[in-house]
Amino acid sequence: MGDSQSMEFDDTLSDARQRQLLAAAKADLFQRHESFSVVDLDMLTQTVGKLQAAFPDHFLHTFAIKANFYLPVLRHLAKLGMGAEVAGPGELELALRSTFKPDKMVFDAPVKTMQEITRALELGMALNIDNFQELERIEQHSQAPLDDACIGFRINPQIGAGSVTLSSTATLTSKFGVGLEDKGNREKLIDAYMRNDWLNAIHVHVGSIGCSLELMAEGIAVTMKFVHEINKRAGFRKITTVDMGGGLPVSFLSDEDDPEFADYAAVLREKVPDLFSGEFKVMTEFGRSVVAKSAYSVARVEYTKNMGGRQIALTHAGAHNMMRIVFQPEVWARRVTALSPSGQARTGERIVQDIAGPCCFAGDIIAHQRPLPLLEPGDAVMVHDTGAYCFSNHFMYNALGSDPVYTCSRDGNGQYRLNMINAGEGVEALIGNFS
Repeated sequence: MGDSQSMEFDDTLSDARQRQLLAAAKADLFQRHESFSVVDLDMLTQTVGKLQAAFPDHFLHTFAIKANFYLPVLRHLAKLGMGAEVAGPGELELALRSTFKPDKMVFDAPVKTMQEITRALELGMALNIDNFQELERIEQHSQAPLDDACIGFRINPQIGAGSVTLSSTATLTSKFGVGLEDKGNREKLIDAYMRNDWLNAIHVHVGSIGCSLELMAEGIAVTMKFVHEINKRAGFRKITTVDMGGGLPVSFLSDEDDPEFADYAAVLREKVPDLFSGEFKVMTEFGRSVVAKSAYSVARVEYTKNMGGRQIALTHAGAHNMMRIVFQPEVWARRVTALSPSGQARTGERIVQDIAGPCCFAGDIIAHQRPLPLLEPGDAVMVHDTGAYCFSNHFMYNALGSDPVYTCSRDGNGQYRLNMINAGEGVEALIGNFS
């Protein structure tokens, strides 16, 4: 995505965001919390609506739980008709407690115990097998019913990386799935499908940030070609479900969705038309693109200083609540808006500033050399687009707790109402983790 210092960020506030911030100020959130986060449920509803409108009805859209753990958010997604993609036992429990139905869930953990496999199958979830050793466990030890299950291999089409290697899962040596081009694997996979009547699905996920729509579509096209090869070998439509993964990139430069779900659907219609024929049940696993823009985080400016000619604002936004932003700013940098203590967007001459956090290491900076109206102690910064992989990636450095989190939605009179869904992790709760 390039050097974050050279990116052009649109840090203006939409009318809706400004109203929400004023509602937060009226509720004294700016005074009560050093930092807090807000999830806009109305925006989340709109985003899910765009996703569902972009694809036909035979697509089941599951939400990647790893992107956001909060139960009220997950319950809202379940009410909107989403399913759930889970990648571990904790995520499975979150999904079940969020009212997602097992028949709209897929278990995707890359390292599964036999106990976890059995539970997923007994619940009636779809299951993606990561490797041949996992297949052997299911063949030899499964006590769960398999005849009516939705089970398939995760395929790595090995088509290469996007611009961000850590987010690319279809490289030659990726840890995920079975490499389709590795010697002998194609025949081993076909043999597994011919040998096991209950293998009836297939899964592929190319990556996310840094992967173009064309690259993702290419990986799915390679996988669909293999699906037809298996079905031809079987003599009937053996594979009936295709899980095409998620991974739609998100732009953090403005409020605009770029690309949109409809853009991805258009590329897929051209490159992989079989997905839209109705011949297969198709599953998706979007996460970041569903929730990222629905939330923002606010942190108080505690102090300011000038070091070597550089203006620095010392805030309560840092690696503990924005880990990816701090450790990979060239990929995950976010827009930052300067706010007054009353929640109004600050105006005035823009001064280049670093927005630093409270963690005790030099790299704890969420925005480098960002031109903003001059921040003063008592002001605040709003970090945009924090709905994905901020709340679920809490970093416990210096024993700093997680943010309080609120949901926000408009009532019948159009007024914004805030509801606390998590009080944040205080000192006593943190100490309890190490007792």
